[in-house]
Amino acid sequence: MNSGSTRGCLLAYVCGLCLALMVATPITLASELPKVLSADNCADQYVLALAEREQIIAVSQDAQQDFSYHAAQAIGLTRIHASSEELIALSPDVVISSWGWSSQDRQLPEQHGITFVQMQFGHTPEVIAANLRQVALALNRQQSAEVIIARMEQRLMRAQQRAGKIAAADNLTAAYVTPSGATSGSDTLMDSIMQMAGLRNVVADHGYAGWRYLDLEQLLSDDPDVLVASFFELGTQHTDNWSISRHSVMQNLLATKPVIYLPSRYLGCSAWYFLDAVELIQDQVESDTVAKGMGAATLAAR
Repeated sequence: MNSGSTRGCLLAYVCGLCLALMVATPITLASELPKVLSADNCADQYVLALAEREQIIAVSQDAQQDFSYHAAQAIGLTRIHASSEELIALSPDVVISSWGWSSQDRQLPEQHGITFVQMQFGHTPEVIAANLRQVALALNRQQSAEVIIARMEQRLMRAQQRAGKIAAADNLTAAYVTPSGATSGSDTLMDSIMQMAGLRNVVADHGYAGWRYLDLEQLLSDDPDVLVASFFELGTQHTDNWSISRHSVMQNLLATKPVIYLPSRYLGCSAWYFLDAVELIQDQVESDTVAKGMGAATLAAR
């Protein structure tokens, strides 16, 4: 057989193999993907990150709020209150819910042939990865979830290395403060963020778990090295005249203590982007740029 015939046979074989692979692995068009409705702000974040835009029938009313991480991606999409009437009218293939669907209505989607996905509660990387995979499976977007998870795991490894160095070098104590006076003990997203960043949560050190109101006397006694603050940029919409953030003691602490400000969009939901908060804390601690004397008014304006 001459060289020309050999090349011709090889080319025919390669073309046949490519054709076989194309038949065996069909390409899913966006128009063929399941249509999805997101029931609440936290479900929004997963849907907006994983779904093709053409898949998204509607997102929640809060999808474009400042505390929504993917607010920009939600622009132009239909926003709903996740009512039964809206569900029936929009007729999606899939409903994704974190907390936004009332318990009495959770059987309604299935009665109309709609797949209902209830995300798991929790803030650990394992729960976040499980939620990504669960939502992605319902949307037929598994590869997108695996990309996010792989990136999250890489960032976790780097953050853990940095945290060890920060803890060994500085051993900084910290307290989390918000306009409403809510703070976090152990077994919370915020406590995990502080620990992963290399800070020690003084509220958790007292044995407190979960969310609680900040005790100003205890805070003064603890005298943490750093205040980690968030949700102040939302202004007065989540505070009232009796808010602890308006107390003169808290005002003085915010004006004189080193403060690390975290955008509320990093903390609004348990999702992979909590690492944005971890890395921001580490960046400021390592570069010694933790702000002093920012004050509540300055924080609120940011």
